[in-house]
Amino acid sequence: MAKVLIFNPIRYLMRFNTMKIGWQQHGN
Repeated sequence: MAKVLIFNPIRYLMRFNTMKIGWQQHGN
């Protein structure tokens, strides 16, 4: 259970980071 709790936010952060990078590329 603890592993899932820790892994969940990491996956969410990774997805958010990918979105941020995509936005930056689109702006460029």
